[in-house]
Parts: sequence; structure tokens; C-alpha cells
Amino acid sequence: MLGVYSESGDELELTSDPVEIALITYTSCLQKNICPKLLFLLQENGFAFLQCLCKKATPGTILETYFTKNDGSLLHLYLCLLPDCEPSRHAGYGHPYTIYELLKKVKTTSSTLLVFLILRDPQKETFAACCAVSRAFPLYTLSSSKSLEVDLKIFISSSVSSHSSDDILLVCRNIRNTARLVDMPPNVLNPATYQKFIREWVEGLPGVTIEVLEGEELRARGLGGLYSVGKASADPPALVILSYSHASAAKPVCLVGKGITFDTGGLSLKTRTGMCGMKMDMGGSAGAFVSLVESGKLKTSLHCLLCIAENSVSSKATRPDDVHLLYSGKSVEVNNPDAEGRLVLADGLAYAAKRYAPGLLVDMATLTGAQGTATEINMPLSTPAARKSRRSQSRAGRSAEISAIRYPTRLNFCCPSSILPWQT
Repeated sequence: MLGVYSESGDELELTSDPVEIALITYTSCLQKNICPKLLFLLQENGFAFLQCLCKKATPGTILETYFTKNDGSLLHLYLCLLPDCEPSRHAGYGHPYTIYELLKKVKTTSSTLLVFLILRDPQKETFAACCAVSRAFPLYTLSSSKSLEVDLKIFISSSVSSHSSDDILLVCRNIRNTARLVDMPPNVLNPATYQKFIREWVEGLPGVTIEVLEGEELRARGLGGLYSVGKASADPPALVILSYSHASAAKPVCLVGKGITFDTGGLSLKTRTGMCGMKMDMGGSAGAFVSLVESGKLKTSLHCLLCIAENSVSSKATRPDDVHLLYSGKSVEVNNPDAEGRLVLADGLAYAAKRYAPGLLVDMATLTGAQGTATEINMPLSTPAARKSRRSQSRAGRSAEISAIRYPTRLNFCCPSSILPWQT
């Protein structure tokens, strides 16, 4: 279970029973911010000791300690101290990556974990911090020695107004549900079982319908990109379309997700180490799909197109030099079967644009290497390489008959500071 609560609200009454607590804060914050619920659990003596501990601990580390309460019971506490420095302009407010890395080290022994966020700027930092907390406690594992049945309760500042507790809870829950799908091994989640999970998940959702184009039907309908990527697998590729209908006359929103349940690289086989983790290549489709679960909050129609396939190896696999016809009517020559993402998405995006004429079309994908080129991640705007990247990006957009979105180098997090004028 997962819950997000205000630190001073009455929506959750705490008892004095022994629990485990994770406190995420800065060294300076506990000297001036006192959370009523945390003070209730630690009591005066415990809170004073915690303030002293914060002064001596090193920022960016996690400490584990126990408190003996007045009734003699033990309270297990993890103190996660965030770096005192301001995050870089590329990082989210509140050091979310640090929060995630620290909380991964928490080994809960009870069924309930209370997470308290005492931050310097709750208005800016709370949302990203809550997302990091939810990400650190996944829902899925096949490990026989690890239990994930943790009742997670997150307490945020009562001053937070930009995001309500319900909104934060919705996003956090969807992060965990997406991670649950991504964490499934490929022998559990393949194109066939993925469709089964989707059907079970959306069953009973009001206003949601499902349509599936699978196997040879993809080729017959002209989706040669998606078909060519998945035809080598024992489980045929599929375009799964989830639609939520709304009475609004506004143009619909379309989410197109890359759903490669495992990417071997095809005949351009990945290396031994490069292939590990390729079960996560369906993360884009998982994010698109999970967002539909809360579709009752939408005020416009939503269509999620999941391009599901396994990029496998067999006598049917796509070869370098093969030429395939995409749904857009454009033909494409394959020189690297490991560049399968752009093939499945070109079909999905073109199908969505032609069939639904959306007002907003969102591409959700794990395009590992290609995203570095698409976002000009290692090049300033003024170099010839950047201009070449923009030209390539425009050609990629035309292949699906849509307009590509170019992200400015401002978003770059790897570029040397010496070539960025705004950092001098």
C-alpha cells in the first residue's frame, strides 16, 4: 500500500506502536522545523538526540539508529541527510536521485514504513522527493529472500499547495505500477503475456475499450516497421490500442509507447554485457499504459498505442539491407536491426496521427543511444555536428509524417562547461 499525507493533517492517526521511520531532511532543517507527527513518535528526548545526530552526520549519507521510547519499546529510524549544496540546473529540486539511492539501502523488517520529508523548500522539492521515494520501493520481485509487502506512508509539509496529496499519490502510484511491469523478467513478460496483463488491468475501467492488431494483420494493414521488428519471435508483435472516450469535442490526446519486451539487437546482436537489462526496453509503453488507469480524471479523449514486440533472432529476423514499407507510406532500408525503436514508433506515431488527428501526440520510449542525438546531448547549438543532428531529426520526423520536437542544448547534462556561455 501507498499513502501520502500532510504532516499536520488528521487523515491518518498514528499510534505509539513500534514502527520503522525514514526521515529525509537537510542538516539545517531539523533545527527550525518540527513535524508534529514525528515529534509524537520520537518524543522530546528522541527528537533532541536526532537534532544532535544531524549536526555530526555527513550530508549525502544514511544512518540507522534505534530510539528507546518512554514505554521501553524500540523505534527503528533511518536518517537520510541530503547534500547541503544546491542541485545543479539539470537536476530536479530536492535531490531526488540522492533520495532514491539512499532509500534503496533501507532494509525494512516491519510491515509499515513511515517516510517524513522535512525539506528546505517544500513548495519546490516535495513533488520530486515523493516520486523518488515511491521509486525506491518496487512492487515486483521473484527473490525468495526479499519481501516487498511494505505499507508505505509518506508525510509531506502542510504548506505544500502547488500539488495536493491526492495528485502526488496518483503520480507515485503510477510510478510504482510502471516499475512493476518493467521489473518483470522477459520469460514472464513477453508480447503475449503483456497483452494479458493489459486486458486484466483495464477490465472494468469505465469508458475504456481495447483493440489489438497482431501478427500478420500488422503487415496486411501496412505497419511494416512494427511487423519487421517482432516477426522473428515465437510471440507475434502487436499494436495494442487502449481508448478512453470523453464527450468533449476537443481533439484527443495520443500516447505512443515503445514496448520491446526484450531487445537482443536482432541480427546486429548485442554484446554479452550490453544485452543485460534489455527487458526494460518496454518502459515507454508501460508508462503510457499505466497513465490510462486513472483516465477517469481526464476531460478529453485519450488513446494509448502500445507498440509491442520482441526483437529476437531466428531465420525470420530482419536482416541488414532489408527494405520495409512503413504505415506512413515511406520505405526504410535497415542497416542496423538493433535500431528497432524508431521502426516500431514510426508506425505507431503515423497510425495515431492518421486515425485520430490528435491535438497532442506524445512519444514515450527508451531510445537509449538515439536520445543522445535527438536531444543534441553532447553538442552546443553552434557546431556543425548539432546542425547535422537537427537535419537528421527532421528526416526522422518526415518518415512518420509528423513534426519532430527538438530539445535545446540547455537540457544537456554532459556538455563541458567550457563551451556553455551561460556558465562562464
